[in-house]
Amino acid sequence: MLIWETTEFYRTDTPFYPIIQRDGKLTANTRAITLDAKLNSDLDWSSEIAQAESTGLDLFWEFDFDQIHLADPVMLQSQRLCLEHFNRQIWDKFQERTIGVCLGKIEEDLADSHLWDLELFEELLNSLSSAAIKDLFVKEHTLEAFQASNYARHHLRVFLLSKITEYWQYLLATLPEEINAFCLLDFPNSENLGEIAQLTSRERFTHLHLAVKNAPSMPGLNWKSGRALSGAIDQTDFAIRQPKVGLCIPPDCYCSRLILDRLAAAMHILDARGIDYRLISEFYLNEEWLDLQQIIVISTAVSTMGKRKLQGFCASSGQVVLLGESLNLIDEIDWEVFIDSKGKSE
Repeated sequence: MLIWETTEFYRTDTPFYPIIQRDGKLTANTRAITLDAKLNSDLDWSSEIAQAESTGLDLFWEFDFDQIHLADPVMLQSQRLCLEHFNRQIWDKFQERTIGVCLGKIEEDLADSHLWDLELFEELLNSLSSAAIKDLFVKEHTLEAFQASNYARHHLRVFLLSKITEYWQYLLATLPEEINAFCLLDFPNSENLGEIAQLTSRERFTHLHLAVKNAPSMPGLNWKSGRALSGAIDQTDFAIRQPKVGLCIPPDCYCSRLILDRLAAAMHILDARGIDYRLISEFYLNEEWLDLQQIIVISTAVSTMGKRKLQGFCASSGQVVLLGESLNLIDEIDWEVFIDSKGKSE
């Protein structure tokens, strides 16, 4: 059984990096097994249990649910019954070899999802401040107008991903508390690195682990490709890295178009200079700064609570790198000085 600590999984106090195979062609330490969990399934998983018994690898269970519908109580109840069946038939027998389960997978552009309807869109509008709506530069407050605007599409993705995550975390309550639950994410039309960082921020995934296609440098798993730090699914070239520099993802309420563009620009510069880093959500700063020597922040996107956490980081011998004006911390340096110093040290 695995325990999650900051950015890594541990087994008996030793770091463990899951390398999960789904097609049988990779050198891996974990085997993925798909469980039919659709509405019309008879939940006869005897062949899948036989697969688990025949392999000496650790196990990763993927629930093959029907397409999600957020407001369908019948589907929700059906999926919870599947999870209860899993607890009885599989977890009790294989829990020591199970590294986790997958509750869901997203491969579509959420801005165009079938889940959007008038009621959900009205909920989104009500959640946005007048300043946020003005920042979108949309002529009309309609779903069609939002879908026609690149930045407004990002708001659609963030909002819907948060709703889906709430649904998954409700399902998670049916599983044993010690189980590691994952979701697989792909953002096919999201190219702005700042937007991807916001979408994958742990602020949104309190009790879920992520496996992301083309993942940025973040705690979690790569799904086929990416630079995530904790393991991989269907990836042949995963490498263990332990960055000493953190890049702070601001809270959602600070993620304006300007801030996301600045975040993306910082990521591009760090990548171009070969400076290894990991993304860290402001919400979890004091829980995840372990092993970091420096944290980069956009000073105009730091909350009052975030500043207090940064003060604690400095008091613990850390240094804050500022993209913007001073925060009057006891150990802070300017972004340009930081970049120059990294260039000289290499």
